[in-house]
Amino acid sequence: MAKFHFLVVCSLLAVLFHSYLGSAAETCDEDPCLNRGSCTSETNSTGYQCTCQNGYTGTNCEVDPCANAPCLNGGTCQVRDDSEVGYICFCKKNFLEMNCGRDANACRSTPCLHRGDCRNRPATGSFMCRCLPGTSGDQCQNNVDDCANSPCQNNGTCTDRIGGFICICPKGIVGQLCEMDFSSQIEVTCDAKKMTVTLVPSLLPDEYDLRSIHLDDETCSGVLEDSKIKLSTPYEDCGTTVKDSGDTIIFSNTILHTKNVITSHDLLKLPVECILGKKETLYGGPYQLKHGLPTAFKGYGRFELTLKRYASSRFNVVVLPNSRDDRVGDPMFYAASLESSANLTVLLDDCWTTPHEEPNDTVRYDLIVDGCPDEPSVMLWNITDPLKQGFSFRAFDFVGYVKVHVHCDVTVCVTGSSGCKQSCNGNPLPRLRRSLREAPSLSMTNNAISSDPITLNYDV
Repeated sequence: MAKFHFLVVCSLLAVLFHSYLGSAAETCDEDPCLNRGSCTSETNSTGYQCTCQNGYTGTNCEVDPCANAPCLNGGTCQVRDDSEVGYICFCKKNFLEMNCGRDANACRSTPCLHRGDCRNRPATGSFMCRCLPGTSGDQCQNNVDDCANSPCQNNGTCTDRIGGFICICPKGIVGQLCEMDFSSQIEVTCDAKKMTVTLVPSLLPDEYDLRSIHLDDETCSGVLEDSKIKLSTPYEDCGTTVKDSGDTIIFSNTILHTKNVITSHDLLKLPVECILGKKETLYGGPYQLKHGLPTAFKGYGRFELTLKRYASSRFNVVVLPNSRDDRVGDPMFYAASLESSANLTVLLDDCWTTPHEEPNDTVRYDLIVDGCPDEPSVMLWNITDPLKQGFSFRAFDFVGYVKVHVHCDVTVCVTGSSGCKQSCNGNPLPRLRRSLREAPSLSMTNNAISSDPITLNYDV
């Protein structure tokens, strides 16, 4: 019985195997392989295996060789039966090799470092770098330390740069190598309206023409005065520039020699600056100037600010002290003014009154706080002159006193700069002066000024 079962199973397997081979052979007979692919009977799920030609892929060699976008850098692929890979790439300009993978313009990727000059070698698709002085290597990747030999003189600090160096000079020392000490030979003075630079003639060659020594504007040349050469300019002339810087306003210009020498050494220019502004109370006394000589020759000065009383809201006629009989309730017109020829604006910050001349008197009455009226009778007036800002109030008195002193904190800023405008959220003045002073992005200078006192007449 067991032998009979074994024979039956073997017979069935033989029949199935013969049937499968016949089916596979019949599948290849149907020529399923496309694009000249060759078919081989296999014992896989399809019963056959296609061997593809000319780069075709897929179960039946149905996927053409361009389907995977083999052409790089924008090249165009075209199927070619006469090619081993089955396609050919038509490359865009300057791209080479079968798949357009090599750029004949090897400099396109800017391989030369440190500002080296790249030159193409089209025949090989390579490049060559021409390096700046102070750099080396196939791609100019090595930067030579130009400060190694300490080229800066007179304790100048050397800073290495690509292909060179710069010297940062101490105060009063100038020149590309800090080779000239001018600290005792150049003086910069500054007042409210102009800067003046004084040079000693020994800085110049034995024979020189005063017209060849000038500021940024060539028409602003030097003059000989008291055996010294002087160059003077208002802050808005001769190419002078103005900028906000911290709690100061800086006016800058340059002394130039048309022959590019101011001594026997090569010296192209001498930068000069006037730095104005700091907090203080002004009573019309003389201006104290301080002078420093850093990298740019600098002078320090103060703005000339006044607080005067006027006859009306036109702010064109000044009222002299004790020239009127003032009574409680009379309108009082005041304006803070800046004496300057530069492009500046004066803004009211705080204004107050005291019974004594001292602005820090503990007895005080506020008129304007943070740029906004703080007393019902206060009005602020829009004056077209940016160097003048006016306000008014009704006269009042301090109990037990006959005089009233008016004081103001004002801000000076560069006209048109951020925040340099008087406004007050619909009122005549904004309550944002304090935030402006504290904002690091806005550079202004603050000053306190006082006026002559008001003497009230109580006679009926």
